[in-house]
Amino acid sequence: MIVQSSADARPSQAGERTAAAPGRWLSWLIGAAVFGAVSIAILRSSDMGELLRLLQRIDLRWLLAAAVAQAVTYLSESQVWRGVTRAGGAPLPLSTAYQLSVAKLFVDQAVPTGGLSGTLVYVHGLRRTGIARSVAISGVVVDTFSYYCAYALCVAAAVVVATAQDNINGPIAAVAVVFAIASTVFAVAVLLQLGLRSGPLHRALARQRLLARMLGLLRDIDPKLAHDPRLLVRAICWQTSIQVLDAATIWLLLLALGTTASPGAVFTSYMFSALFRTLSITPGGLGTFEAASVVILRTAGVPIEAAFSATLLFRGLNFWLPMIPGLWFARRVVQSTGRFTRRSA
Repeated sequence: MIVQSSADARPSQAGERTAAAPGRWLSWLIGAAVFGAVSIAILRSSDMGELLRLLQRIDLRWLLAAAVAQAVTYLSESQVWRGVTRAGGAPLPLSTAYQLSVAKLFVDQAVPTGGLSGTLVYVHGLRRTGIARSVAISGVVVDTFSYYCAYALCVAAAVVVATAQDNINGPIAAVAVVFAIASTVFAVAVLLQLGLRSGPLHRALARQRLLARMLGLLRDIDPKLAHDPRLLVRAICWQTSIQVLDAATIWLLLLALGTTASPGAVFTSYMFSALFRTLSITPGGLGTFEAASVVILRTAGVPIEAAFSATLLFRGLNFWLPMIPGLWFARRVVQSTGRFTRRSA
């Protein structure tokens, strides 16, 4: 596979964006339709008076705590990449890493590709700061490997907690176990793929346009950096903290609404809902996450009005609100990357 130069790649990339635009808008339209249908169904099953009372009596202190928990998730994401750059001898300022983490989230939400699109934006941002290509690409492997390992660990923990609390749905648990195993296999495959230039796996992945770009990037990786056990373990811990903080955000929002719930039940609900979000074809699991979250929280004993309100507030903090600064940071990365490329040329 030949990696195009930046000048040669522009026409094909423009064509790819043009071809992908209708499908991207279609996924958003489908997500909006699913979200609307789910909201209407839940509202019909809810007491509107109770729903309004919950929102009117919301405790702003717990709401602020939930917002802080969400802000810390980007700090955790930035620490994954800062660990890689520090190990590579190129320390990355926290403010820059934080902005890139928010930009990564925006791109991942706007262009759902399992996190690959946002990862590419992060790489461009690192290159903009002058960080060596091998270090930046090593960050891709560490971030991807640690994310899927942490995801698998948290899903497995959710199954254990749900089983211990006798609050588990058989089909959902089966899907969760399969997904945890698949995530682990994928994470290991990422490491094994390093340095390979041919073979059935390489050819199969290269047929996918975005994955082909990722494979092209991996040619410049620093294997010692990407295989550093201590670096990988620390990255997994940071990624795990993101999942825990997301679940904690929902728990804090329930407290803000005056509803108490078992932290274990909320964690299980979030992880299973996140599973549906990952498997969904809509951006950020729009519609499917909300439905799964409300239903699973309801089975855990949370009133439907509180479950729906907490889920919507969480999506506001986790999905919609960060897209505003994320768009701005992403535009800065794209524009400054162009200037960086011209200077390098």
